[in-house]
Amino acid sequence: LEVLIKEEKQNSGDRLRELITNEIKVPLTIINNYTEILSEKNLPSEADDIIRMLQKQAHSVEDISEALFISLIGELRLSGSNIHFNELIDDILELLSEYCEARDVKLFKKIGESALVNIDRGKFYTAVFQLIKVSCDDCRKGGKIYFGTDFKDGSITISIQNEGKGALTEPLGDIQEYFYSKKTFTDDEMKLLLAKKLIHLHSGQINLESIKGNGSTFRITLPVVQVENK
Repeated sequence: LEVLIKEEKQNSGDRLRELITNEIKVPLTIINNYTEILSEKNLPSEADDIIRMLQKQAHSVEDISEALFISLIGELRLSGSNIHFNELIDDILELLSEYCEARDVKLFKKIGESALVNIDRGKFYTAVFQLIKVSCDDCRKGGKIYFGTDFKDGSITISIQNEGKGALTEPLGDIQEYFYSKKTFTDDEMKLLLAKKLIHLHSGQINLESIKGNGSTFRITLPVVQVENK
């Protein structure tokens, strides 16, 4: 009986995910079509930058929705590829800077040495985006977030530190168990659980240090791809 209930729950979840995903794709396709038309026009460079950013934001909606749906109703799998870490981070930070600015928070970055990592771009972006959203929630208006990376001892470390309230706590357990068993939970708890699941899927670790009145710091550690010398 438990197996049948689980299968029915999975099938219902898959149908719901497909339905919502198809609905989301309609306006996103329209946005992409219009931005493609505009990109073919002879517009000022500032306009081209805005069009490119709109296209990237539209793609990120699909990535975030997909990761959240599968986290809640199924089993997440990665579609990773080997890429240079700093190339990925530059791409991610362009989107995150726009989000922070919209939240009246300043994002500062200090990027260290790069290395080759195996990453699913969409799912990793979703994880970091959740942490940035939570950091903005913990920040005071007009606050600051410091994003830094470091390559050392065969791993990449990312730190996301805010000058905020320091009111964050790390929820325990898996996102599915939390979602279906907890009667009440906060948005920040779900964001943190989603980020945690996605980071762990990349064989990474994530830690949170939150000091009341001083702010909170997330530290992510990711393994790098070991390239054999020929």
